[in-house]
Amino acid sequence: MGEERYRFGNVQGPVQTGDGVQYTAGRDQVVVHGQANEVLAELAGLREALAGLRLTEAERSSAEGDLQAMEQAVGRPDPDTTTASRHLQSCTAGLKDAGALAASGVALAESIAKIAHWLGPLAVGVLALL
Repeated sequence: MGEERYRFGNVQGPVQTGDGVQYTAGRDQVVVHGQANEVLAELAGLREALAGLRLTEAERSSAEGDLQAMEQAVGRPDPDTTTASRHLQSCTAGLKDAGALAASGVALAESIAKIAHWLGPLAVGVLALL
């Protein structure tokens, strides 16, 4: 097979061409990995894990409210990552303050980290809490 050649006029710098989906990242771009349904599955896992944690009624209610708000924000046709990030931060900080992150083991922290990575730079503060 011969090599295909493309002409783009007076373009300087590298040009990416070809068939299929291209993912590019740069200074002002974020590449989101995964789909919203994967995040919703992680949130369902967090909800299950929450049931087994030793929390006060107020701590549990706050965490459940944050999880519900995240599910609503992520479940929209156009996910609201700003709202989801804010509630992930609140939920994680509350669980940390309650001592639940340390007592829960790795699974809870991994789920929170996966969601934070999906949300991108908006949730970088969450990773610092883990």
